[in-house]
Amino acid sequence: MSKDVQAAQQDTETWADDRLNRAEMADKLTRYVCSRKNPFVVSLNGAWGTGKTFFLERWQRDLKKKKIQSIYFNAWEDDFCDDPLVAIIGQLTRFSSGIKKLHKYRKPLESFAKKLLANMVSTAVGVNLPKADSALIRYKKQEKIKVEFKSELESMASDASGEGEEPLVFIVDELDRCRPTFAIELLERVKHLLDVPGIVFVFGINRAELGKSIQSVYGDIDADVYLRRFFDMEFSLLGADLENFCADLVHKYELDQVFSRQQGFISGLSIILKHLDIFSLRDAEHCIRAFAFVSSEDSKFINSIIACYLLTVLTLLRIKDSMLYKSFVQKKVAAIEIVECFAKWRGNRGMQDDGVNRQFNLMELSIYATSKPAWDYLCSRTLDRDRPTFDISVPPEILHENTRNDPSKVHILAKMAQDIERSIRESHIWRDNPLARCATLLELVDVPRHIT
Repeated sequence: MSKDVQAAQQDTETWADDRLNRAEMADKLTRYVCSRKNPFVVSLNGAWGTGKTFFLERWQRDLKKKKIQSIYFNAWEDDFCDDPLVAIIGQLTRFSSGIKKLHKYRKPLESFAKKLLANMVSTAVGVNLPKADSALIRYKKQEKIKVEFKSELESMASDASGEGEEPLVFIVDELDRCRPTFAIELLERVKHLLDVPGIVFVFGINRAELGKSIQSVYGDIDADVYLRRFFDMEFSLLGADLENFCADLVHKYELDQVFSRQQGFISGLSIILKHLDIFSLRDAEHCIRAFAFVSSEDSKFINSIIACYLLTVLTLLRIKDSMLYKSFVQKKVAAIEIVECFAKWRGNRGMQDDGVNRQFNLMELSIYATSKPAWDYLCSRTLDRDRPTFDISVPPEILHENTRNDPSKVHILAKMAQDIERSIRESHIWRDNPLARCATLLELVDVPRHIT
């Protein structure tokens, strides 16, 4: 096997489960980073659940295969440290310990770090300084240590690159999840102590959340302006094709046969998630995982269109508002309150698109399937094909207000409900307490909660 073929095969393996087509972006980022000679700091912005960690971990593997030295540092795991410099130096010494020609840098780096920290701590504590020149002496001492430290770090970076000219890539992930003071101090340390030629820092961040952390410390400041002090270049993860993403997940969890009987549901799920933009790619995966578990426990149940949409409703509700989810499954809140909740999350998105409206109608219908009065009303309604009529007799607690005031929508929901009732495959679902059945199955699935 030729070297070119072998390299191509390795690249394919690295991104084998890349469902978001991030490999192309990784190549662009590699070319850009490797063209940097001077100290450089890059931010990679993406909301929680958009695949930042997946991208950064696979990108580091890719760099390794290209013989580009790199460090991956999950800052959230180390934010218990009093000073982020300790964690950074720990990562650098671990890195140097793993490469024979860099062993000589481990002890000097640790020594310089101790001296820097000791000097910074004594300044912060406020040791009695009866003479003004004592502060100046210590400042000069700190500057000397910093210069020596940066010189040693630059030499290590140069030796790490070897004959090539690629920089050492230091990847920092999950900064926005750290304690606000830790996150800010880490950025400060990188800016003032680690800005040496031969090292490029790449921060994976949720810019909006990091901005909140900054404001929690400094008050009502412009977080964007503040962050520009630290980043020389900013990138954002591009949006993903939700339908392809969901389809790949279905294949991953071996649900192809399960959903072959529900043509269009996966594309319908992607449409729902796209128009409820409070949910992330990670939430989409949790939905599919829930389907995988339910199908393994009750394969017949998942064959129902009502079950599919009701499971989607409950899974998303449980992720976003666990208290409302519990109240609903315990029948402490009415179905129309859940319809109202999803209506607020949707807003006016896709209202002019019949395909989008159909998916949300099916989701609303699955919620009404948990309410016998609502379901009986829809199934008993006489359908007039020529002109849907307004029914002033429908009690307000049966259907959501926006639905009650829209004869065309009531007509559509009633037709859907009556078609489902006539279906032998569907009939056992709505008659057998679908809410309790879905909730019982979902309670066994680990579903994350949104942090609000």
